[in-house]
Amino acid sequence: MECFNSGWSLSCPILLSVIRCIKISILAFQKRREEMERLEKERQAEMRSYKGLMVAEKMTSNKQIASENKSLQELEDDFM
Repeated sequence: MECFNSGWSLSCPILLSVIRCIKISILAFQKRREEMERLEKERQAEMRSYKGLMVAEKMTSNKQIASENKSLQELEDDFM
């Protein structure tokens, strides 16, 4: 209880321990925030890469597939 009797100073082990814990918490928070920002950037880049994938002109409807009278095996072969 030296800290309470002598007043708060940087020589107080309790105060130093609290400051150390706060610094560790801040560093952990910063690392977590940086990781979240990195993951968000990756997600955005992935979304941009898929943007042109699902374009109506490139899609084949079920009616078009049925009208071509292809068997299931022929469709699988075309797909591969």
